[in-house]
Amino acid sequence: MTDYLDWLAQRREAFVVMKKKEDSMSVERAVFKYDLDGMLNCWFHVDLPVGHEILDVDMQGPPYSKPEKPKLWALVDPFETKMVSREFLLAFTGENFNMVGYEIYIGSMVSSEGFRIHVFMRPVEENNNAI
Repeated sequence: MTDYLDWLAQRREAFVVMKKKEDSMSVERAVFKYDLDGMLNCWFHVDLPVGHEILDVDMQGPPYSKPEKPKLWALVDPFETKMVSREFLLAFTGENFNMVGYEIYIGSMVSSEGFRIHVFMRPVEENNNAI
């Protein structure tokens, strides 16, 4: 178990929720952080484990330095190997963008310069196959 957690810490920032089960510790879920590396007003893909639940979006970077980058946090099964691709769109307040297909609002974040960025996700299609 220690080797797995060491590997997990190196791969992604994760906070593992532990639950006592039949006198042993077992990992039920973990919160993973993902980069939202898309350009503003353009769609882009992020691969997430099957069964994920999106928790939050925010700006994050090295303490007291720039540049901050948009991040997404999701509750995932850390042992899930199948991934699904999700499409996201980042948009500034007041800018025109094509909203067609991005009906799910995920959240908003504020950069250190004071710009508010809004995150939208394309709805999951029934035929979206796991990789």
